[in-house]
Amino acid sequence: MDDTEIRRTWRKLIVPFIMGLIILIVAIIFHRFGSKRPGPQALWFFVAVLGAVFTAFPGFQMLRFRQHLKNRNKGDGMDS
Repeated sequence: MDDTEIRRTWRKLIVPFIMGLIILIVAIIFHRFGSKRPGPQALWFFVAVLGAVFTAFPGFQMLRFRQHLKNRNKGDGMDS
């Protein structure tokens, strides 16, 4: 895996992570400061759950990819 593939993989992981984080933050803000009726409150709660899922899965994959890169560098004899 060369540097170009590593950068591409990081980009594929960071973009959904950031989008999920933005969705989560916006949903929490609208849930907290938006309409106090039950309908919109439930909608923003479910959007917050969706944002958390969109943040958690790429975040977990980022951790695994980072660990993979560390293990690969150890095997090559490179210290980073």
